[in-house]
Amino acid sequence: MNKKTTNRTDTFELAIMTNSYAGNFERELCAHLFGWASEYASEDAEKLKEQANKFWSAKHNMDSFDHIDIYDDEHGPTCCELYGNKCFGINVKFTSDPSEFMPDIIERIGSFPAAWVEVDKYADPKLEMKSYKLVRISHEEATLMESKIK
Repeated sequence: MNKKTTNRTDTFELAIMTNSYAGNFERELCAHLFGWASEYASEDAEKLKEQANKFWSAKHNMDSFDHIDIYDDEHGPTCCELYGNKCFGINVKFTSDPSEFMPDIIERIGSFPAAWVEVDKYADPKLEMKSYKLVRISHEEATLMESKIK
């Protein structure tokens, strides 16, 4: 069997679907997952960022998860964009293949609703992380690498 290797034109994207409008928490979710928040982040995002950085340091000896693409949107620096029906999801682009970190990212996805409620008194206690999918995209093809539907 020939194993196709990743080339320099490949990109990786993680889509996470929820049961709620993601614009209410996308920056907090990124802070919780990857330990990244812009200088304009809320206090809640900063708390989640600190917790995530402790997680990534303990698990992988890294200050923060540094494999995400940071770019500017209309609200300033971000690492995710809203997507999906009614914007109930977010999309994160990676700078390299995140496959080796997916078990930990999945763990962080699952723990976000409780962590968000813990730091934000306005957080939705009924928030559910419905599904995720990691996709490798190249100029030749798109490959679903991992997926989970609740």
